[in-house]
Amino acid sequence: MTDGGPCREAQKAETPRRRRLCANWKATEQATPLRPFIDYAWENFDPRAIASYLLDSGPSHFHRHKAILHAGFCAWVICPGFRKLREDAMVYSVARAIEAAEAPWREKASGFNRLVGDVVGLTLGTDRRFNDEVFYPIGGAPRILRAMSRPTFKRTLLSHATEMLEAVHLVALHHYHLTHLPDKKTYHIPSKDAGAALVKTAFGAPSSRLFVEELRVKVKAGPAIKPEKDGKLPAQYKLRAETNIVKSWNASRASIAYAYAYAAASLPTEPGRTLLHEIVACRSTYTKHRDLMLEWCGRARFVVEGILDQCHPEQKPYDYGADIFSVAPVPFELPKVFSFSPEIIADGYKNARADLQEKQIKQNIDLINRYSSPS
Repeated sequence: MTDGGPCREAQKAETPRRRRLCANWKATEQATPLRPFIDYAWENFDPRAIASYLLDSGPSHFHRHKAILHAGFCAWVICPGFRKLREDAMVYSVARAIEAAEAPWREKASGFNRLVGDVVGLTLGTDRRFNDEVFYPIGGAPRILRAMSRPTFKRTLLSHATEMLEAVHLVALHHYHLTHLPDKKTYHIPSKDAGAALVKTAFGAPSSRLFVEELRVKVKAGPAIKPEKDGKLPAQYKLRAETNIVKSWNASRASIAYAYAYAAASLPTEPGRTLLHEIVACRSTYTKHRDLMLEWCGRARFVVEGILDQCHPEQKPYDYGADIFSVAPVPFELPKVFSFSPEIIADGYKNARADLQEKQIKQNIDLINRYSSPS
């Protein structure tokens, strides 16, 4: 046997059956993209690919695969442009997966060497793909140590959530306009500029609102509200000026994350709370909310096709649907999580000619009432 013998024997012969099987594999539409984790979830975050994995009814590709993706997906929905926040969310899930795998073996090896127990647990409690695709490629234990502390992560996510919440309010205005103001002669078409000018007034004053209950943040100085007994303040967000709201919209438009955020605001999880509340409060997990995933993606598709595609003609031919996973759209009513004034919205979208006609009608009625009243 020559040195090259084993290599030649290991190669598969090119037979008609093998060519047919390869052709069948290439012709079959894959339910999930065959890409490494480091590509679609870490280096080049691809929400379509991640949604396809989360919607796949089959088993996870490796240990805690879907739980890790869900954590990163939720952070992306709230802060699509904050890469470290998204990566740290997945790092926490990786760390929890390792802890769950190592804990039983650590206890068994406590009388010998706990470090050996950790190594055995990581080897036997996870799987090879978990280590080869996730743990070592993202940086291993040093990357876990570089992550923010969990309290810091929650405060950072909350402090950056205002931009997404502003964009969600703007989508709510568009949704109301398309549902309740269809008369194009009376009301002009919805747009980001017209909507941004209405957000602060339409959603009431003061514009600061308690959005996430039971989640509290520490502030260094000058609290505008009274702290609770634990010395912390209820988490609030404040709607800003219309120029900031337009910037928030433009920053989120390319990622289409606000379609998922608005869809999450329409999915109740318990009385007075929605999936968006749970995501902002860092309480959403794949185990808790995987049954909502198909509904969530379907509603996000409706936001794209039923709301966004009907608005912003100045932004065509931008394809909003290109970043949303292809599922059947699921229509839904305007979420009740945000209270607003319908009268302010109607007045804000009225055409100038309609306003003038309304003033003239009111003046005519006043004149008729004045001269027809008994002297």
